[in-house]
Amino acid sequence: MSEDYGGKMSSTVNSLTNYLVTNAPDSNDFKTSLARELGVKIITEEELLNM
Repeated sequence: MSEDYGGKMSSTVNSLTNYLVTNAPDSNDFKTSLARELGVKIITEEELLNM
């Protein structure tokens, strides 16, 4: 869906990532923790759909 609007899906998080979409934004898993460390905005699927 996001690709229809110019977005790009990726299985990794890095300094070029704009958003991490997760159903558990308060999780301490590796990707979510890395996203916080890098300053990546963490959103839920619902927030993505409302953009």
